[in-house]
Amino acid sequence: MDKQLLRREGFATIEAIKPEEKASASVAICRQLADTRVFRKAEVIFAYLSMTSEPTLESLFSTYPQKRWGFSRINDEGLLEFHHVTGISQVAVGEYGIFEPDPKQCKKLTPEEVNLILVPGVAFDASNGARLGRGRGHYDRYLAKVASTPEPAHIMGVCFANQLTSLNPEEHDVPMDRIITEKGIVQHVATTNLIDPAGA
Repeated sequence: MDKQLLRREGFATIEAIKPEEKASASVAICRQLADTRVFRKAEVIFAYLSMTSEPTLESLFSTYPQKRWGFSRINDEGLLEFHHVTGISQVAVGEYGIFEPDPKQCKKLTPEEVNLILVPGVAFDASNGARLGRGRGHYDRYLAKVASTPEPAHIMGVCFANQLTSLNPEEHDVPMDRIITEKGIVQHVATTNLIDPAGA
C-alpha cells in the first residue's frame, strides 16, 4: 500500500468538497453522533479542534457542556495528548498553526479516563476500520495506549463520506470501532458493512 499516494488522493478528495458542503456535512455528523448510545453514555470524550480539511465538531462542545471534554494537542516531545477544556478562552493557536488547549490552563487527561475518542483522518476503510492519518503517527501511538487500558474507550473515526476508501491495515494499527460520516454510522463487520441506526 503506497501511503503517500493514498494521502495525496485523500487530500485531493477533501479539497474538492465545497466549504458549504463541508459545513452541512459537519452539522449532519454532529447530529447523528449526538443520537448514538455511546455518545449519550460517555462522560469523558476526547475530540479535536478541526482544521479546514476535517469535519467540525465544536458545536457538540457547546451543546453538551455537561460532558467532560478533552481536546488534542502535540506536546514539546512531539506526542499527542488531551487536555480538559471548559471554555473557548482556554484554546489558542499552537506551534503547528492549529487551535489547541493551553496546557497552562487545562489539565492533561489520561487514556484511562476517556469513554469515547473521536478521531480524524485522511481516509478510512469501512470494511475493516482502518484509518490513514497524516503520517506522523501521533494518533497511532495514542490509540495503542487507549487500546491497552483495562476498559478501552470506544474509538470512532470521523470523516466526510467521500473519504471512505479501501485500506490495508498494518499490524500495529488500532481499528476504529465505528466510522461516522454525514451519511450514517458504519460499523465494520467481517462479512458486511452495517449502517447503524441512531440508537447504536
